Amino acid sequence: MYTITNEYFIDGAIPINVRWLEIGVQPPGSFHDHEFTEIVVITSGEAQHITNGGHCRIAVGDVLMLHPGTVHGFDRMVNFSIINLLFARDRIFIPILDSEPLPFIHRILMRGEHPSKTPNSPQPVMSLNEAGLKRVSEKLFMLLSENLEQRPGFQMAALSLLMSILLDLARLYGNPPQVRQCDYGIDKAMRSLSADLTRKPDIHKLAAISNMSERNFFRAFKRATGLTPGEYVMRLRLDKARSLLRETSQSIGEIATACGFYDSNHLCRIFRERLAVSPRNFRLGQEPAESPAPNRTAP
Repeated sequence: MYTITNEYFIDGAIPINVRWLEIGVQPPGSFHDHEFTEIVVITSGEAQHITNGGHCRIAVGDVLMLHPGTVHGFDRMVNFSIINLLFARDRIFIPILDSEPLPFIHRILMRGEHPSKTPNSPQPVMSLNEAGLKRVSEKLFMLLSENLEQRPGFQMAALSLLMSILLDLARLYGNPPQVRQCDYGIDKAMRSLSADLTRKPDIHKLAAISNMSERNFFRAFKRATGLTPGEYVMRLRLDKARSLLRETSQSIGEIATACGFYDSNHLCRIFRERLAVSPRNFRLGQEPAESPAPNRTAP
């Protein structure tokens, strides 16, 4: 576990920034905490969010609120991408004005509270619909662009956009989503599947791990993940292959073996079927298409 300090902020500028982590960039595990406040918006896919207060499955549209001192990380990611809004709330003056009817504002600014006294829940604080996600994401990318370009007045723009984003979230906040229960039997099965991607899913073994009959396990797994065990493993294999293609110089054959594909031809075929791009072109920077619905189980 490590602590992320203020290196993500621009030296001498107002401590506000945005980090965009595309599919395959966020490493699994990588537990850390922060010296600043972070709002995480899930822009695609799903993952397991783990904190020092528990764990929960999260998906596109969910919004996480993380105060300093919260240890967290992500695991079992499937087509997972996020936008992080980072700001040091103790070093920025944000006027409350007429925000009394907006509990989200008080929750994020934590007036009069110390971060250590807040629960470190893995649960999302809210879930955005498609229109809300689009609106908030557009402003986050505007903020990212301002900080990258650093044109005259970019700090004023950053503060203005921060307040606008917080207001949008506050108005969309409403009632927090219901607490999501995690089936620990299914969770054990998911851990088993992700531990070794070279193995073919063994339904009998997975059902035993989950303390269920095979029929009940299959239904519960599909309900929890939206995928069959075979489809889930294939998504994990593809995500790992993407990460290795981006982050290492391993050959496509070596990556295929490490991710549980038969050989490089099998990896190339699955890549083209699911992502409409070859592994080689993906490594060179070509963006993949949206992943089609899975139509095969993992070998």
